[in-house]
Amino acid sequence: MPNVVLVKVKDLASGQREWVAQVFGRQPAEDEEITLMLFPARRGSTPEERQAVWKRIGQILDKAAANASHVSEEEFESAIEEAMAQR
Repeated sequence: MPNVVLVKVKDLASGQREWVAQVFGRQPAEDEEITLMLFPARRGSTPEERQAVWKRIGQILDKAAANASHVSEEEFESAIEEAMAQR
């Protein structure tokens, strides 16, 4: 199980804020929070494994496109807007 730490930016020391700014490429806002998760190191995937994953993602996207082919663009946009409003 990973170790998880939630830290409020306002509680960080200046050196810690500088590190966060370097990692994210911007200064964090006072009202933001940072979640750190610590996992055991995993081996990297091989090029063949990455290729297989990309192929599977392509198949899933193709199937999703085929399933949605009968839906008009207006209906599709409306469904996305409705889903986003429920977040």
